[in-house]
Amino acid sequence: MFLSASCSGIGGLKQCGLETRGVGARGQVALADGISTANGSASMGEAREAGRPDTEVATVDIFVQSYNAASSLSSDFLRGHVTAIQLRTAETPSRLVGSYDPPAPLLLPPNLFAFSGPYNWLLSLDDSRALILAGQLVLELQTDVSSQPVVRIPLTVLAPNNSMAWYRTSGDACG
Repeated sequence: MFLSASCSGIGGLKQCGLETRGVGARGQVALADGISTANGSASMGEAREAGRPDTEVATVDIFVQSYNAASSLSSDFLRGHVTAIQLRTAETPSRLVGSYDPPAPLLLPPNLFAFSGPYNWLLSLDDSRALILAGQLVLELQTDVSSQPVVRIPLTVLAPNNSMAWYRTSGDACG
């Protein structure tokens, strides 16, 4: 039997669960048709084995949807017209954080774009987390709509408190 100094006790080996943390932001802007909104969100999650100092697995999620503001139904104003999606810093000039191709085939309404996968941003985890917490990220949609060739969605942090804290997802409390 293997025993760990931080996860053992009189009863023998106790299984320590993964520790996780995450932070996310979302935003909404009015579109040029005067009746639609574009809603966006970006989040990152981190996981590590209990007690380890560094993130071992990191993921990102990005979503963009469009609604008719009056009816809350999906809007077709940008549907099929998004040519590129970028996550950028809010400063001027902005820095590119991540770049994505529009989905093919199109997603079901109201979704314009969705990405969920491994962390692939151009900044360090620490820098990205700090930008999310500071509300300094913008989702930028390039479109082929002449009245609105660029849609910028500033993102505001969802839950700023305890976003730096690690949480154990399963297992008994260890050391």
